[in-house]
Amino acid sequence: MYTPNTIQTTPTSRKYFDTLKQTLSARSQRLRRYKEANERKQQNRLFATNEKTYYRNLKSERRPDCQDTLPDKQALTAFWASIWGNAVKHNLKASWIRREQTRVSNVTAMEHSRITTEQVSRLIAKTLNWKAPGPDGISNFWIKRFTATHSYLAHYFNQFMEDTGNIPEFLVQGITYLLTKSRDWEDPSKYRPVTCLYTIYKIYTACIAEKIYKHLETNKLLTEEQKGCIKNSQGCKEHLIVDSVVLEQAHKDNRNLYIAYIDYRKAFNSVPHSWLIRILEIYKIDPLIINSLQQLMKKWTTTLKVKAKNNQIMSDPIRIQRGLYQGDSLSPLWFYFALNPLSHLLKRTNYGFGIHSDNQEIRRLNHLTYMDDIKLYAATIN
Repeated sequence: MYTPNTIQTTPTSRKYFDTLKQTLSARSQRLRRYKEANERKQQNRLFATNEKTYYRNLKSERRPDCQDTLPDKQALTAFWASIWGNAVKHNLKASWIRREQTRVSNVTAMEHSRITTEQVSRLIAKTLNWKAPGPDGISNFWIKRFTATHSYLAHYFNQFMEDTGNIPEFLVQGITYLLTKSRDWEDPSKYRPVTCLYTIYKIYTACIAEKIYKHLETNKLLTEEQKGCIKNSQGCKEHLIVDSVVLEQAHKDNRNLYIAYIDYRKAFNSVPHSWLIRILEIYKIDPLIINSLQQLMKKWTTTLKVKAKNNQIMSDPIRIQRGLYQGDSLSPLWFYFALNPLSHLLKRTNYGFGIHSDNQEIRRLNHLTYMDDIKLYAATIN
């Protein structure tokens, strides 16, 4: 009887085994390269023909632990209705509102301009072809291809703006898909809402957002500390560069540095509608746009939808009386400058960490913001 330790190997056998190992390694690498190349070809083909399925496949690959349980329908509806359906008003007598209004008192009021066919076509061209549609089921691909409809869309958009009585109620209805933020699938508060809206509604609000952004940018109304919704900027990277400069100076000069992080809970879903309208008036947005948005907000309605492996639930329609939709290009911009006065309040305190150059303070930084996430800086805690 023998054991593996007693096997005698010769130089010839060792050479033979090495040859087999090298051959096996070469063929396995060749097979791996073939598999990767074939997978890339399939993904490229799928991306060219059906972007929606391509991205859905990527998502399923990253989340193998698909949801297998659902929250209680009544509890889910009650939780989100308590947030969206609870109409509140902002403090009308707050002193900081008067200060913000005084600060922008010299700003030129936004002039009214009609929505043109060229603007509609240009904004439609920027949309993703197969992004999830709203209740109408019409993807951006078809709106892009049916160019003959663009002039009609521009015509009706101007009617929506100039005669708010023509805004159809179905236009502002959405389907809100609740995406899990943890494996606590039965807790309604552990979901993030993403609303799919009518394609026509998103195009209309994109036209309005472009006009508002141009007015805000022209009059320099947006603070440079906010990078969450700025065009032609790389928000996270710019914040990281600023942060690295602050940390390097604190370390090099042996200076005190205190940092605090603030994350608003359900901030996007909790902004009072009264304040959303008031900030438009303070920043002197076109009154026709304000009136149109105010009428749209009165009709905002959504239906909650949660999917599991083999089941799904849908809630009854919920009227949105507080917060913003999270499905069009106007909502993040609107939320952005709704929080804009907060940045000006922080800057006026004159607290913060001084950034030096040639032993002279060139800037005092006390906060950076990215949408509803705020990072505070201070040189002392007193």
